[in-house]
Amino acid sequence: MAVHNMTSLKRFHIGKVYIKDNSQMSKGRFREFYQSYFDTSGSNYGIMIPDAEVLKVVVEILTQLSIGGFDIKINHRKLLDAIIQVSGIPKDKFKSVFSFIDQLDKEEWKVVKEEIIQKEISEEQAEKLWSFAQMKNKPSVLLEKLKLNKELQENEEAKIH
Repeated sequence: MAVHNMTSLKRFHIGKVYIKDNSQMSKGRFREFYQSYFDTSGSNYGIMIPDAEVLKVVVEILTQLSIGGFDIKINHRKLLDAIIQVSGIPKDKFKSVFSFIDQLDKEEWKVVKEEIIQKEISEEQAEKLWSFAQMKNKPSVLLEKLKLNKELQENEEAKIH
């Protein structure tokens, strides 16, 4: 972009990709598949517009594939930081808490909670974190729910600048 004096760019690309297939490497084979990319770069877009467009493309693709119902999970790091802070968990424990939150897709809360408590996080802090982790809904409904939490609204990390 800099070489061509461009201020913004949107592009998509679908093409073949080849990666070494370890199970077949003794035979010198590569695994072939198609991969797609879509990128937005530049500062000429409204705040969060490129992010919303990415989600729109994902929804369109999954809908056209007729795979049935699907969920899209959105992670907002600043909001997650704020939720962990509001739960009373010290900043030096954030990294391990992130990995515990990721486990919730595969493990029951009971198992994850035990692991969290082993990392010197109190049961009360873990339960407060769980109260946020359970929140699921359409983005607009979820946002309204989060806005009702006074502690979260007062947290600097949660504010979008």
